[in-house]
Amino acid sequence: MRVLVLGAGAVGTVIVDQLSRSKEVERIVVADIDPKKTRALKRKIGGTKIVTRKADASKVSSLVRVFKGNDMVVNATIPRFNLVIMEACLRAKCHYMDMATGGPKDVTDSPELAEQMAYDEKFKAAGLTAMLSMGVDPGASNIFARYLANRMERVDEILIRDGDNSTVDGHSFAALFSPATLIEECLLPPMVYRDGRFERTEPLSSKETYVFPQPIGPLTTFLVDHEEVETLPVNIKGIKRCDFRYALGQEFVDTLKTLRALGLTKDKPVRVGNKRVSPKDVLVSLLPDPKDLGPRVKGYTCVGTEVAGIQDGRFRRLYMYTMANHQECYEKYGVTGTAFQTGVPPAIGVEMMARGEISRKGTFTPELLDPEPWPEELKRHGMPVEIMELA
Repeated sequence: MRVLVLGAGAVGTVIVDQLSRSKEVERIVVADIDPKKTRALKRKIGGTKIVTRKADASKVSSLVRVFKGNDMVVNATIPRFNLVIMEACLRAKCHYMDMATGGPKDVTDSPELAEQMAYDEKFKAAGLTAMLSMGVDPGASNIFARYLANRMERVDEILIRDGDNSTVDGHSFAALFSPATLIEECLLPPMVYRDGRFERTEPLSSKETYVFPQPIGPLTTFLVDHEEVETLPVNIKGIKRCDFRYALGQEFVDTLKTLRALGLTKDKPVRVGNKRVSPKDVLVSLLPDPKDLGPRVKGYTCVGTEVAGIQDGRFRRLYMYTMANHQECYEKYGVTGTAFQTGVPPAIGVEMMARGEISRKGTFTPELLDPEPWPEELKRHGMPVEIMELA
């Protein structure tokens, strides 16, 4: 398979690294608007499979020229460009994959999941696959939900819980993945599913202590808007409750609230002198690049899905998760644990497509895949998966 990875950041680096070792992938094109990044990534990974191209993710015509001749495009950019890249894939006749979506559009000015799903018939007509939200969360978290749900006679709750006890030397405010995406997710009114209804709540308003597996332990978590809550209640029937929570430090939360109050998290451009600039773009440009944080991050990150329901005639609450040590990931792969966990599932998805193990056409999210091969595949790629029973 010939694969193009669009975006040479931390997650793109992991995807390229994983695919460079795959016997199913014969060529990898690394494309980015910044040629310095693609050249640096090629030097870092080495080997003969990788070629580099310059690409502007905001222009369909430019992307079509770069995409042609490839079998699949893995979108490792930000959700703002998802529809542009999907359109270019259709015109270039390439399969598509991304790790996250955007929206609500009236708040973020980025495409919503529903807009991506609306491409379903177009991709089916072209005989193409579009795997949406195939990172770790969303992504592996959706697959964990399906894996556990398949083992229960009745599913009552699906709760995604993301915990990280890391510190970043030299930075009191830093993001371990796209800062723009993190800010957007945390400050959107979070979608929750309760008693058969979707509703939105106030951002950063609901605290809950969640006990993550050791060596992380109890952390304060907050409701956050996330893709899983939009799709899991639709695709896994009978759920009464579904929500997503991040573990966030109080100082981080207070800083986000202050930035929001000052208007610095807004996308809409404002006039500065004789120019118009987006306040959020300025803020993001001042934050450290996640791919440069590897040697400074210490601690663990855990992503998991809690599923509660009836199994073998009794009520059970199970948590299926994967955990990574940031320092170990940096020593082995040169990235943080967060980037590593996000980049591995899409690489597996590419390999499974190349082997014909994923053949579904159209647009879909990960819980619609067969979950059975995934625990072993994740383990084979350095992401062990565990299941523990909760009280």
